[in-house]
Amino acid sequence: MVFEHSNYLYALLLLVIPLLVHLFQFRKFKKIPFSNVQFLKKINSESRHSKSVKKWLLLASRSALFACLVFAFAQPKLESSEDTTVNHQLIFLDNSLSMSALNGQRSLFKDAIQSIITDLPDDLSLSFFTIDQSFLDTTLKIIRNDILESDYSIEPFDLDQIISKYKEANRENSKIDITIISDFQNTFDFNVLDDVAQSLKIVQLIPNDEKNISIDSLYIKQRSFGSIELGCRISQIGFEGSTIPIGLYLNDKLKTKSTFNDSNASEVIFNIEDKGQLNGYVTVEDSNFQFDNSLYFSIKPQTKPNVLLLSDSPQNYLKRIFSKDEFEIREEKPNQVDYASLDLFNLIILSEISTISPNLENRLKRFIKEGGRIVLIPNINGDLKSYNNIIGQNIYQPLKSTSNKVFTINKVHEEHELFRNVFSTEVQNFQYPTYSTNIEIRPVLNRVLSNSDGAPFAAASSQFLCLAGPLSGNFSNFTSSPLIVPLFYNFGIQGTHSDQLYFYVGQNTKIEIVSSKEVENAIRLENDNFNFIPLQRISPRGTTIELKNQPSRPGVYFARQNSDTLSAIGFNYNRSENRFNYANADHFSNLKSFNNISEALSVLKKEKEKEGLWKWFLIFALVFMGSEWLILKFIK
Repeated sequence: MVFEHSNYLYALLLLVIPLLVHLFQFRKFKKIPFSNVQFLKKINSESRHSKSVKKWLLLASRSALFACLVFAFAQPKLESSEDTTVNHQLIFLDNSLSMSALNGQRSLFKDAIQSIITDLPDDLSLSFFTIDQSFLDTTLKIIRNDILESDYSIEPFDLDQIISKYKEANRENSKIDITIISDFQNTFDFNVLDDVAQSLKIVQLIPNDEKNISIDSLYIKQRSFGSIELGCRISQIGFEGSTIPIGLYLNDKLKTKSTFNDSNASEVIFNIEDKGQLNGYVTVEDSNFQFDNSLYFSIKPQTKPNVLLLSDSPQNYLKRIFSKDEFEIREEKPNQVDYASLDLFNLIILSEISTISPNLENRLKRFIKEGGRIVLIPNINGDLKSYNNIIGQNIYQPLKSTSNKVFTINKVHEEHELFRNVFSTEVQNFQYPTYSTNIEIRPVLNRVLSNSDGAPFAAASSQFLCLAGPLSGNFSNFTSSPLIVPLFYNFGIQGTHSDQLYFYVGQNTKIEIVSSKEVENAIRLENDNFNFIPLQRISPRGTTIELKNQPSRPGVYFARQNSDTLSAIGFNYNRSENRFNYANADHFSNLKSFNNISEALSVLKKEKEKEGLWKWFLIFALVFMGSEWLILKFIK
């Protein structure tokens, strides 16, 4: 037996006081003469013996009473062969979205809460943590209602959180018993816990039925002639061979239904009319995970991209590609451009400019930094350093070979998004274009077109389209090739049509919203259930809102400024928590693991029973107090 407050045991030394009182008779007796004491002596002898027994019983009872009180205040605990005595209990309950998997009628998370409330003593001293909640140095009785009202967190479960929570609770460097309750999905490295706990228990909860169907992603497969082909990617586990209905809702009204059968494809196609702003969601019925059954989206109206063509000479072929039916195009000379107006354009084409002034170079770099996009067609005598400065990395370099070699563009990278769905069949007997140049492109950006030597003729990223040589005069016949139209057209239209249909909640996101510069009030995001004002920064193109931990719930949110609705944005839960990808027993073979909470928490109950020995000593003290009353009453 060990004592938590062993200093109180020094009070046992005070037991010598009643012993001294009983051993020495401090009371003085007065003698009174009496004529005949024959019979009195006999009575006196019997009474003295009885009083001696009574005296020692009272001494024992009072000493035991005082000793029990001292032991109770010293807080005794049983000592086992293993040092399992702890000063504090820390329970970490995973409330990530993966814990919403059903296990019978309740989810894993709700079932865990019920077990904790049922199996733990109300007065157990503990610290209780979830991913987004902390209750330090409390008892279950105090936090019961808070635990019952806990909800799921949009943040994933991370063992590094255990370390931070442990440090938060272990300010006094005391011994802590840690119990981690989770499904341990996508968690396989438990070495990070080596420096955490002196006493660590792992409780893994896994659903009995691993079945799920999920709306994984939405994307615009094709958009033209007033219609949109909306692609919906579906994933399923445990529904093989089943036909599952999928519903598309626009403006909260059922627009159309389709069916999914994994034996055919993992994709469902919806054809809808392209009429202005489209807000809606795609949904499927599923009885397991609920957070991945619906996917909210927002499709912005089709707008004409603003294109600025900077060139020393007219470029008629580019004006034919970027026609006024689908683009707003303006042509200017580099030395006459209005720098202030560059913010109005989505795309700038630098076509064979021989000299780029430092002012224009700096302004174009700022244009790129603010999200603008550039097509760069080099001049044969152009300043490669200026080209590279605008792009921000060394793309262009002089061609190593000095011969006037003519290159053939014979490789179309059809997997690139600029040529995706351009060719319906394999290209045969195609007249490939040629070009000559004294410049080459380093393979830093993604290849779009390559020559017979494997070197890129056209390379692109989300913001740049770079060509390896000029297209005018005798340098190339590429302007007569059918390849030129999808190359430039798709890159020009890409910035408008590839706007994200949705974002994920809880992630750091920046979204640009077109707003009036004259309105000073902040933009707010709101729907029927939630509204907030995000961080925002005004730029020449509009207002950029920055989202971190908000919103925390999925849905279509409207960006409003005063009474004007500027835009709509779809938010969804991340789908990474629905894969049933669990750690197995081998991953935590060196740890004390359990398959149910009751078994793990029973250890805490036993520990609590050891800590409750002081109650028994208090009971014994009351017993000895009662025994003293009985001795005084019945023993003469």
